[in-house]
Amino acid sequence: MNTYTLTRTDGSLLDDVGMEFEMDLIAIFNLMQSDILKIIDEGGSPEEIISKIEKLLE
Repeated sequence: MNTYTLTRTDGSLLDDVGMEFEMDLIAIFNLMQSDILKIIDEGGSPEEIISKIEKLLE
């Protein structure tokens, strides 16, 4: 197993990775936004809505 040590100069790499992860999350949300809004429009108890969204994420 390889081990790595981060130094202060690796900060820009961590920023790049963080930015990429954030962009991925935004893309996923944009793709699922209409499905999530449909679930919310259908209504129901908060527990039912959360359950439906969780099933969507599986």
